[in-house]
Amino acid sequence: MNHADPRRILADRAVARVTSLFQESGHVVQKIDGHNDFGEDIYVSFNEARRPTGSTIAVQVKGGSSYRSARGYRVRVKQHGESWRRANAPVVCVVYDPGTDLLCWANASEQLRYARDRRSIEVRRTDVLDAASVAAFVQRMRRYIAGAGGRLGGADDLEVVAASGDAPAGAVQEVVEQGESAGVDRGSTGVSG
Repeated sequence: MNHADPRRILADRAVARVTSLFQESGHVVQKIDGHNDFGEDIYVSFNEARRPTGSTIAVQVKGGSSYRSARGYRVRVKQHGESWRRANAPVVCVVYDPGTDLLCWANASEQLRYARDRRSIEVRRTDVLDAASVAAFVQRMRRYIAGAGGRLGGADDLEVVAASGDAPAGAVQEVVEQGESAGVDRGSTGVSG
């Protein structure tokens, strides 16, 4: 008699938990078919008040106690380091721990930009992803996409960065100036300068 692989069942449960959390929070989730999985399991497009923000992340989901470490969890980078570091959509690693029933996360793209030779992504136990923290997680990732990530997000993301004060000095103005030199109407960015 054939039996389902317990690791596969746990992996599917982990992806389902992450998918449900984002969908129940009003975001759009696209699952990546296993044949096309090259280090990401789902894409999450953020919405605000049921409207797309233009910000998307890729998520690598892991499930199981084997990812535990002294400080939390570790996700091996393996052959994904360069693609996660250079991704247009930042890659976030989410670990589902069945022992605690918690989801914890880390921005893999950010960690790899600061330390290219990392062999694993460090996921802290304190970075819990749940219904109470998902809004703050989304805001943090939108700020990263718009500013610190070095990639341009949607115009609304510029507003998030400008309002938060988290952007590097001059980053928002630099993005606005780049848009002007490319012929983008400054009024359409939502950022005054």
